[in-house]
Amino acid sequence: MHTTVTTVSLPLQVPAPADLPVERPLVGDTLCRIDDDARSQNRVVDYYVLRYQEPVTFDFGNRRYENVRVFRFRLHTHSRLWPAVAVRRNAPYCRPIPCLDRVVGVEARYRAAALTAPPTAPLGQDAVLATLTAIQQLCVANGAPLSGYEVEYAAPVSFGFSRRQRFNEVTCFRFHSFRMVGSTLYVSNRRRARFSYPLPRVDQVVRVRPVQQKDDRFADFESFARRFDRRFVSEGTLRDLWQHGSGQHSGPFRPSDFKPIGPKGRCVVKRFLDSFQSLDSAGPAYNANGVLTLRDYSQSTHLGRDISIEHRAGGGAVYYSSEFPGCGNGSYYLLATPHSILHLEND
Repeated sequence: MHTTVTTVSLPLQVPAPADLPVERPLVGDTLCRIDDDARSQNRVVDYYVLRYQEPVTFDFGNRRYENVRVFRFRLHTHSRLWPAVAVRRNAPYCRPIPCLDRVVGVEARYRAAALTAPPTAPLGQDAVLATLTAIQQLCVANGAPLSGYEVEYAAPVSFGFSRRQRFNEVTCFRFHSFRMVGSTLYVSNRRRARFSYPLPRVDQVVRVRPVQQKDDRFADFESFARRFDRRFVSEGTLRDLWQHGSGQHSGPFRPSDFKPIGPKGRCVVKRFLDSFQSLDSAGPAYNANGVLTLRDYSQSTHLGRDISIEHRAGGGAVYYSSEFPGCGNGSYYLLATPHSILHLEND
């Protein structure tokens, strides 16, 4: 049901033998025309693709794209003059198109299921609950790892979920757990969520299926070590991390233990790189004990985070922490690259 067809829709026409950048209004107008054509043909756009004139590098949200010729996104603001996009359908807001002055083409990919699937009658809340319960009991009986559930809708739907999440024109919705409160089916979309909300558009659900747990493991030490910039961690420290594993979940480190650094943290990292030379040397900014510590305190007593980076000359790693304002409790990491950190523990 999730297979996509590679169909180019309304490519930008550039009157030149080589691809040349196009103007901003033409990009926004093409995106809007793609949506208009999809609605008239009863199709569902899975995602959009921007093609660039040459490899470009840019930051989009917490992720950095390096030397890319294409950029994929799933949502845009339907503005012809000031197009903004988001890479996730449930993104709380959109951002301006990166490197817009170098865009040479716009394409769309459609869901194959939206073209061929026959209409199916909705199940109803009682049948949805019975199916979820049966899936849960079957997985427990067989010892099969289950990371969540997925419901499929009869037609693309839009809805708000929680205060910050908005889903637009989706045909499937995933959540982690469910429970009945009175006569209403409530779901939570992440593990250890503090709140649950009514299952959106339960009257349009036509299919329920389990979401199997992904194999979140490193194949070997080399694949784990490739996630690090060797300027910030020594070979001995890497071996110790691989041997002893994570103190947070008492097992080997997983790819999901690597987290992106947020905007505030990137500013502190930039200041750190200006003074950092190597793991074994101390620059002019280090104190008498050979320690360099940089901090960025939150301006609020209850919002934001206190970010700090610390390195001791001769040590085997650079440490990164994100603490609650005004106290010593928070999350502690190892600096892996200038854009990512390895989660060690929570305090």
